[in-house]
Amino acid sequence: MIDKLGGGVSQAIGTGGRDLSEAVGALTTLAALDALDADPATSVVVVVSKPPSEIVAAKVLDRLANLGKPSVVHFVGVDRSDTVGRVHFAPDLAETARKAVQIAVPNATVEMGSLPWRADALAYARKARSPKQVALRGLFTGGTMAAEALAQLQRFLGPVASNLGHGSPPIEALRPEQHAIIDLGSDEFTQGRPHPMIDPTPRAERLMAESNNDQLAVVLLDVVLGTGSHADPAGAMVPSIVHLKAQANARGQHVTVVTSVTGTEKDRQGLIGQIEKLERAGVVVFPSNIEAVRFAYAVLGEANDG
Repeated sequence: MIDKLGGGVSQAIGTGGRDLSEAVGALTTLAALDALDADPATSVVVVVSKPPSEIVAAKVLDRLANLGKPSVVHFVGVDRSDTVGRVHFAPDLAETARKAVQIAVPNATVEMGSLPWRADALAYARKARSPKQVALRGLFTGGTMAAEALAQLQRFLGPVASNLGHGSPPIEALRPEQHAIIDLGSDEFTQGRPHPMIDPTPRAERLMAESNNDQLAVVLLDVVLGTGSHADPAGAMVPSIVHLKAQANARGQHVTVVTSVTGTEKDRQGLIGQIEKLERAGVVVFPSNIEAVRFAYAVLGEANDG
């Protein structure tokens, strides 16, 4: 998102998904904030976290309030867009990027340049969905994007089964008609095998299994490019997506598959080529996770048209 807005990243520090838990106490995040505050190449500090402990979040916010630089914060599941002192809150990942670039380059006109709301695709998806098709399945490789999807969908769809927790029912006894968000990069899926960003096989297998679910309406995905990711993550998914859609078509149904692609044209996989492969397979592609999520629940008729 920052790249699309014409900005840049001075430093990127991964703290781990549990750093803002009460058990860990933001040890890495607090150390990172001190380092970024001292870095002359960093003009705006951005903090993104899965749902944090309230006690630990308060500690992080206190440290941010005392930095010598402005900051932008997005705690997944916390719907805030206000500003307190030099700390700016953002309600989703895309808005976090927009605010950060806007602060870093005050005179710039910051527009996401996103695709227009896909009214045509939405109208078709709603019309093609049979009354029996009621379920949404989110199959994610990025844990933070899975958490963002879960937080957003629970506001509009009610209980959504997930392995992420955060008040959601577990996925162990998942029924065909249930909504579910599954983080395939979590511990139970990666013990003894590569992360699904590296090896897309686990998600392809899940897609193949879902092809037999005649109550499935929408599949929500993420595609992540960059160093360390699979050389062709979109291409690796296409056969299973085509199979899922063909199976639905054979039943006289239509399953909508929607995704975002996280990456830039500078990544070795190539952003444009990845999008083209997905669109040729009938996937509705958006430039941000939050737009893909909103489209997915709109297909179920649970939201307005954008």
